Amino acid sequence: MKQVTQSLITQLANDNIANTISKTITDDITTKMIDHIVAAISPQVALVHNASQSLTTTLEEMATLHTPIGRERTEKEDNIKTVADQIEDAADTLYDSVETYQKALQILTPSLDATQEKIDQLSTQILKTSTQTQGTAHPSYSSVAVAHLPLQVDKALGRAALQAHQILLDPLPGGVLFPPNTSKHDMVTKIKVALEAA
Repeated sequence: MKQVTQSLITQLANDNIANTISKTITDDITTKMIDHIVAAISPQVALVHNASQSLTTTLEEMATLHTPIGRERTEKEDNIKTVADQIEDAADTLYDSVETYQKALQILTPSLDATQEKIDQLSTQILKTSTQTQGTAHPSYSSVAVAHLPLQVDKALGRAALQAHQILLDPLPGGVLFPPNTSKHDMVTKIKVALEAA
């Protein structure tokens, strides 16, 4: 029994030593493994963290851009809708005007036809009358006006007409119209030129 006990004690001591060694090795290896794993993963974790921050920033920028773009798009859609409504209103107004003009034309067509017939009749009558009275001379406007004007008004009108057509050849005070040695031919030529210019 002693031997068994001793064997058990030895075995127990060996188990304790093995456990202690195993625990020490495990703790030492675990710590070192954790350090190595952390050292190996750290760059990737940093890259993932940076990528996450970059994505967050990009998403925030996109959200910031999306709001004005959405607002601008809505404004453009509203503007297009407004323009389309205005075009539609103008087309409706134009269509209504065309209908109104067509109705007015339908209403006026009979009276226009009747007016044209009257004009044709009057034209025919004038042609018949003018062919019958071609031998008689029509009085001029001036002869009709003179016949109905009082004598004093007629004389005043005559004087005004003469003055309107009068050309004055008066020299300056103290001067002469032509120099004393001017020939008759030169005088007539200068007077003709003055009359043509007037």
